[in-house]
Amino acid sequence: HEPPPPPRRPATDAVADILYTSGTTGPAKAITVTHGNMMYGRARPTIDTLGESEYLVAAMPLGTSSSQGTISLPLLSRSTLLT
Repeated sequence: HEPPPPPRRPATDAVADILYTSGTTGPAKAITVTHGNMMYGRARPTIDTLGESEYLVAAMPLGTSSSQGTISLPLLSRSTLLT
């Protein structure tokens, strides 16, 4: 077997997520979130507290912006995400 290729690191200004507003006070629109914005919000001590043998349960719709933070936490710490 060949070794896997090294992980690719996206540019900090590359789009990581597109959120859509509900249009409550005006027309609905798309908002882009960059990898830099997303990682800045995720860089917190909690990442270091989850181990590879631990689980995180996401009991919420996965299409919301708050769930994106929940999803990224176990991915960054190599723990398991249960949905």
